[in-house]
Amino acid sequence: MTILMVLTNGFDPDPRVYKEAKVLVENGYDVEILAWDRENRHNDKEIEIVDGIEIKRFFIESKYGSGIKQMSAFLSFCLSARKYAAKKDYQFIHAHDIEGMLAAIIIDRNKKLIWDMHEFFDGFTHPGLRDKVYGMMAGICFRYANGIIYVVESQKSRYTAKVKSKTLQTIVMNCADQYVFDNFNRKPADKLRVSFIGTVREFETIKLMMDVAAKYPDVVFYIHGAGVSYQDIKNISGNYSNTILKGRFDFKNVKSLYEETDIVYSIYDSDMLNVKEAFPAKGFESIISRTPVIANKNTYFGDLVEKTDIGFVIDEKTSTDLENVIKAVLADRSILVAKASNIDKIRNDFLWETQSAKLVEFYKDIQVTHSELHRH
Repeated sequence: MTILMVLTNGFDPDPRVYKEAKVLVENGYDVEILAWDRENRHNDKEIEIVDGIEIKRFFIESKYGSGIKQMSAFLSFCLSARKYAAKKDYQFIHAHDIEGMLAAIIIDRNKKLIWDMHEFFDGFTHPGLRDKVYGMMAGICFRYANGIIYVVESQKSRYTAKVKSKTLQTIVMNCADQYVFDNFNRKPADKLRVSFIGTVREFETIKLMMDVAAKYPDVVFYIHGAGVSYQDIKNISGNYSNTILKGRFDFKNVKSLYEETDIVYSIYDSDMLNVKEAFPAKGFESIISRTPVIANKNTYFGDLVEKTDIGFVIDEKTSTDLENVIKAVLADRSILVAKASNIDKIRNDFLWETQSAKLVEFYKDIQVTHSELHRH
């Protein structure tokens, strides 16, 4: 069986996409990723093979976060991918996120389409018109999806009523892969190292940590990753001597980032549904690496952190909670040892090995359940 995965980034690699593709290859599927490298970062790697995963990149320039301005480039990607796919023999299109699913429908709506919903499509704070547009886009995706993969239970609860009766649904949480963290060894350091590790898409919440860290000479704040707000952060970073921007990183090297981290900073705008109900990737990585985490108060992930005492929860609307955390840890580093010990109690519940088995089972089921495609 052959699976075409559709991805609207350049596969740098995208951690979730890489993990899913890898486990499917290991279970006998042929997987090829059609990736839209809109930044043209991999011009020398139009065709690439990574751990048995084939990658075909399309170099149609566009800018992340530019909204409707990307429509022409998006359609060019879809049509280029459709032309390429027409020469291929495949049974499934596995589409990542809502844009990937729309692209999959354009590529070949008569194949078995699987929508891998990485986040809540209505989970951002959008102006009214944009919210309606996303709702219309999602309606099209629900209509054509033969299978839907969610990342948290609350997604399934929220959207099940919109799903066709014959659509197969499952939940595959974005847990960290154990082998990536094999032989983990945290490096000692005199200063307290707080790290943001992921997509830099919010300015204010990252600046909050920068502002607090600046008050304490014994704290260093690392920012690992890139995104729509990275340049804005970089523009002000010269005023923050103990904030260090590290930029993009290879997911395969993520272990080394955690080995030089004492606390993971996992704070976003909690007014957004994608923050309130989500379980961030860095949350899973914190657990697998036994690293205490700072999370948003009154969110799905924050409630888990608070209940299990594996980190700290703060209100990101003010600096008070965050300052109190930093001061407490600077005064008594044994707090982190106690949090890490609590992580050990829940760690086995959050392994990718458990989740990946659900993905493999999902593909077995969809081959049986959808022997004939049903379209409205």
